[in-house]
Amino acid sequence: MCVEGDSKLVIDAVKVSCTIPWQLRNIIEDIKWLVSSFDSNFLSHVYRVPLPPMANKAYFFGCIGTGYNRGYFI
Repeated sequence: MCVEGDSKLVIDAVKVSCTIPWQLRNIIEDIKWLVSSFDSNFLSHVYRVPLPPMANKAYFFGCIGTGYNRGYFI
């Protein structure tokens, strides 16, 4: 399994034993359990590339009072 994430805290917490914020402890333990079920695994931190301004405008188009709702509401 190959996992890349932009949260260095989460990647480090899964790869090595370190102090984990209590808010993430159960999630990190679940991830460790899942990773251990694979024969081989690779976890890596990757840097987030910021989107260009036009991409942000396109993404938030439906959120700025256009009357179009993104996703589902329950």
